[in-house]
Amino acid sequence: MSKFPSKRNERATAATQEFRIIGGEFRGRRLSYPGNPGLRPMKDRTREALFNRLRNFIEGAHAIDLFAGTGAVGLEALSRGAGSMIAFENHTETARSLRKNIEKLGVTDRTRVVCGDVFPWAAQSPMGLENPTQLDSQTPWCVFCCPPYEFYRTREAEMLELITQMVARSPIGSVIVVESDLEWQPVSMPSERTWESYGYAPAVLRILWPENA
Repeated sequence: MSKFPSKRNERATAATQEFRIIGGEFRGRRLSYPGNPGLRPMKDRTREALFNRLRNFIEGAHAIDLFAGTGAVGLEALSRGAGSMIAFENHTETARSLRKNIEKLGVTDRTRVVCGDVFPWAAQSPMGLENPTQLDSQTPWCVFCCPPYEFYRTREAEMLELITQMVARSPIGSVIVVESDLEWQPVSMPSERTWESYGYAPAVLRILWPENA
């Protein structure tokens, strides 16, 4: 066999990429996703650091992945004890890949993938809670807002409104996580409470913890 891959094999290799679950029930499981240049899974070290911080809040929570992409963050939440997950992904092929990974992990009974734009959903009242994930007003949410970084420049007003809606409608005890690049410096973030920022270059994670956490 040739040391170098054929052009056909190069195309096949470029067509798919992998990420792994860092911890919890599915620790070490590797899952594939389309090799779309627009997909940006949260880096392993950033994801590990994030979930170490969330360890006291993730158990039994409803994970809401607003810009799911590969699903790395939402699936990590399920692996670490989240009770259910709803994931939004606007790209059809990527959403299909996420559903396949959910099937591989055997968590279809705890998940829902919505292939569509999350902005109209967030504007609904009461947050689309009639969906099968049964996001009630008692169980805390763990919300992950990890959009394409360009949205903070091209759709900043919509992004801030989306975050505002999630903060306003999330039950007591919920955690909101917003990932951006280092360049985005909002004048203010929604909520009277203080957002804590954690830098993991090239990303910044802003977390709104529950009151008295």
